[in-house]
Formats: sequence, structure tokens, C-alpha cells
Amino acid sequence: MVWKEESEYKPQVIMGIGNQGSPYLGTALPLALVAAKYDFPNVYIISNENGGDEQYFGSARQSNELDIMNYLGKQLDLNSIIRYSSLEAMKPIALKEVIVYDTDYNFFNALWKWFKYAGTEGTLIHVVSPFYMMREYFAANFKRKTLLYSNNEYDAIIPNDIVLKRTLLASILASLADVGMTEDELMDISKKYKWDYIDVAKLLQDAILTVRGNEEFHTIYEHFIFDEEKFFEENKFIHRTRIKLADRNLIAQQKNQISQARMSFRDNEYMDLQILSGNIWNYYLPGQVVGFNRNYYTIKSLDLKEGIVHTQVTNPISIPDYFEISDYQLSNYQLVDGCVDSSIIDYNIYEATATKMIYGYISTNNGNDFSKENHPNVNSINNSATKNQTITINKVPVLEMNFLRASFGTLDEKQQEKVISLLCVLLKGLLKTLFPKTYPNIAVVPDFKFDSELIDHVMHHAFDYPEEDMIKATIPRIMVDGTKCDSRFIRMYIIEFSCIEYGMVKSIYDNRLAIFTKIYDYLDWYIASNEVNVENNKAFLFKVNIYIME
Repeated sequence: MVWKEESEYKPQVIMGIGNQGSPYLGTALPLALVAAKYDFPNVYIISNENGGDEQYFGSARQSNELDIMNYLGKQLDLNSIIRYSSLEAMKPIALKEVIVYDTDYNFFNALWKWFKYAGTEGTLIHVVSPFYMMREYFAANFKRKTLLYSNNEYDAIIPNDIVLKRTLLASILASLADVGMTEDELMDISKKYKWDYIDVAKLLQDAILTVRGNEEFHTIYEHFIFDEEKFFEENKFIHRTRIKLADRNLIAQQKNQISQARMSFRDNEYMDLQILSGNIWNYYLPGQVVGFNRNYYTIKSLDLKEGIVHTQVTNPISIPDYFEISDYQLSNYQLVDGCVDSSIIDYNIYEATATKMIYGYISTNNGNDFSKENHPNVNSINNSATKNQTITINKVPVLEMNFLRASFGTLDEKQQEKVISLLCVLLKGLLKTLFPKTYPNIAVVPDFKFDSELIDHVMHHAFDYPEEDMIKATIPRIMVDGTKCDSRFIRMYIIEFSCIEYGMVKSIYDNRLAIFTKIYDYLDWYIASNEVNVENNKAFLFKVNIYIME
């Protein structure tokens, strides 16, 4: 069974545990309590790095202990029934319930993994799924064998282990720029993460290529120094080589880009994040409630220079979804690859200096429902729409897509812009599933001018503004220096706004046919399931079938 994680639903309230103002118990724990009430002997909640787990639920349970006992209607040792060990959950015991999180924004992945560990008499699998665009589509097509039993069609384009490896290799460079590391320490890291390096030279080469992309590489001796160390320890002489980064450009870069970000909380304690310092503003914004290390935190501030997310522990009453309001500017635009075009779309891959301007974000307890009935909140990160947080990254990969206006048929210019806006929303939503670990670093942006009036009104008068304009505000706009779009085309950009290149822009271009096909399938399903009147909503259908055929 698949359950929505939106905190609007708050199943604990339905069960009579607390009220709408009580600490949030999530979806997993209430599901486990239902199983315990009806004598399920073995219930497992599989750890979720980005949400409350055993530690959080323990304290939240204490504040609702009386209501929980009243719901259960009997004395139970919940600690012996509800457990959090994934290794124990994998054992083929007779009867069990397993509650897992949809961390890949593709709940079929979670189902497929746990099908293999079903009990000998039966296993009930619950998947707790956060909001993402493809979730309803997957649910509606649940019985499709290609999804339920193989799911290769929607697997992540860049696997998580590759994402983690690139992040860690970049953070290794940061360590090498500081105190350095020995050969043994580097190989220990390789063994820990099950990398296949047989020597340090190859590891160092890959670390350099991770942050330099496709730039020419000659030898590791251009970038590193190797100091011989000799000392006496435990009645014997120790001889080892300490490696340090000597490349001045990379040393300057590492402090605020390729070092690993950290989260700070009580008493100046720190935890490493699996993201890089230069990317923290893509993942977090001040005032947001986030899950990390099996607990919840409120973000107080972000320090880009030091790569620190300052937080405080919180017991939230809800976990909102967040939708950033930002714009982009591109400069130093240089062509990298003219690509292979079709008669409908002109593709170009560029490298540019990209600047991101963040005004704030919209928060809601019910996915992307911005209706007034859902009471969305607009949060300014600077308490003024005239200010914004600005981040600039050099040598950013950009995929430029120019759509032939004639292919839109009878649609006028304004309708064509609506079509491109829709395509940006759909593409961004799909990329969350295709790049589940790195999607915050990818932007899909139409080539529309800044709309300061729209931003000002949404930031200050959100509740007086139409829902359509709230949605518009979450679609970034673009300013490009020194380039002009041929009047025969309408343009959009995919910007990989990251301090290191994960290869998303190239992957999107290489998989463009499959990606457009998926968008077509989604639109086809949406129109049919929502009874959209095609004749009255021509802007909704952007002749995607022509693109597919090309």
C-alpha cells in the first residue's frame, strides 16, 4: 500500500492521538500503531535519513502516550513490536509488516526492493511517499507490469552511488588542500565505499576530473605534492607519504565549493551532509523545517563561505512542501556543442557563468496545491522583495532548447509562452524522479523577462493573488547577456547550477527522446483522467507528438 506523506492528512488526528496542533507523528508511526493494535507481531519502520525515526518518534510518543494507550485499548510493549532494523526486517520470518520511505521519488523502487524479503506466510508492505509530480501517475498505472516488476523505464539516470562518489571525491580534495592525507587513509576511504581503485594515482586523477569536468588532464604531479614522512612510534620507524593539493586554483575553489557541507545544531555540534558547500542554497532555505539524521530541524541561517547550515532541533506540527521563488542570469556564454537538431527543436550545449537570485519560497501542507483553501504561506528569506540572496557559479553547463514557433500551429505568442511554461513545470517535475539525489541542482527556465511586479505582489500580497500567479512565481525567469533568440523560435534553458558537474545536462540531452515520451505519456494520462476539454485547452497540448515523431 502506498500512502501520501503530506502533513495535511495527519493520520494521528483521525486515530484520536493529539490534535492538529500536536507534534507531528508522521505517517509511518501511525501505520505501525494500527498494526500493533490488531496484533501484528512484527512491525518494521525502515530508517529514513531525511525524516523522523526512532529517536524522534520516541520523544513524540512520550508527549502523546495517554492518547496512544487509549487508541491501542490495551497494554502493549511497543518497543518489542515496532522496530527500526532493516537487517532484521529482511529475515524471512512468518508474518511481518514493513513500512518504507519513497526516497527515490519512485515508489516502485521501494516496493521492488522489499518484495524480495517477504515473510514465509505473508508480508504487508507500506510505502510512505512524499509529494512529487509522477506519484499520482504511478498510482494510476500501478498494474502496468513494466512499472511494477521491472521499472527500468523510470530508474534514476545517474545512480546514487555515482552521485555520492562525486561528492566525496570533491570533499577529499578539500581535505588534501588542508592538512593532506596519507596513501593509507585514501585507500581506506576507497575500501569503505567499495570503490575499485587499485592505487592512489587513479583515485587522485578521478578526484581532479570530478571538479574540472572534461578539461585536459596530464598527470597528478601537476596538482599534488608528495611529502615523505618518517617518525618513530611504538618501538619502530614509520615511513609514509603524505599527499597535499598544490593546485592554487583548486585550493581557492575548495573552501566554498568542493568541501562537504555541514549542519550545526545544539552546543556547536556538527554533522556532515551528503552535499557540497557550494550547493547548500539549492537544498535549504532559512525558516524551513527539514529532516536529517532521524530528527527534525528548523533552519536558522546558511553560511555559504564556511558551508554550514545552522539549525535548531524542533518538534514540528507539520512538515511542509517548499517551492522556491527565484530567477537566473547567464553571462560569459560559450558554445560547447551544437548537438544534433531536429526540424522542430534546435539544441545547443553551452558553458556559462550563472547567477541565481532567490527571493523566498511558498510552503504548503498539501503538495503543490496553492489554492486559498489550502492556506499556502509565502516566505521571504530577506523580509523584503527588493532584496534577494545571490549565488554565482562559473562554468555551469546549460542546455539551450529553441522550439520552432511554426510548430505550435495557430497558437498566438502568449499561448506559446504558456505552453513553454507548462513544459518547464512538467520537465522539472519529471527530473525529480530521474535525478532523485541531485534534482535541486537543476533548473528548467523559460526565456522570459524578469517580472518584478509579479514577484512583488506574490511576496507581499499572496492571499490576494490568483492561484495561477502563485504557480507562475515558482517558474524561474531568465536574463541572458549578449545573446538574442531568433524570432522564429521560442527558447528555454536547462541549467545545471552546481559547483561540480554531475552530468545532468548531458544526460538530459542524451535521453531527450525518452524524456519527451514520458512527458507525453503523463499529459495523455492527465488529460484523460481529469477530463480536460482539449478544444478549450489548446495551450495545454503543445504538439508533443510532433517532437516525438522527429
